[in-house]
Amino acid sequence: RSMEKLTIQDVRHGNKENCHRMYIRKSKLTDHADAVFTVYGNGMCPIIRDGDMVAIAFEDTLEPGAIGMFLVDGQIVLRQYYPDGLRAFRPELSSVDISCKEGYQIVGRFITVITEDMLPNEEERAILEEAM
Repeated sequence: RSMEKLTIQDVRHGNKENCHRMYIRKSKLTDHADAVFTVYGNGMCPIIRDGDMVAIAFEDTLEPGAIGMFLVDGQIVLRQYYPDGLRAFRPELSSVDISCKEGYQIVGRFITVITEDMLPNEEERAILEEAM
């Protein structure tokens, strides 16, 4: 199994001091991932939960209905993209109207939730640490 080095960032702080390197298993699913982020909040439940790590591909355009990471008024959010708004999966959360909004930016496309089987096991971590 091959490993690919990716960056994990705590998006609550959103600055480079909170970045560190991690390894995930390389696969067709993770091949296009550029970074891994920890999610805070349950707006995208049941697919993405509070505390999940998600793989993101940095892209500046999304197809309608795609789940993406966005910078909205200085805050990072995961939402489903539509040209008229960003929607959470939880119906009690309001959509973010982006039809005439300059205060938002697409950060990237959601690829997958990182699961335990995508991470190196203890033996693999020891080998990777030795190699560093």
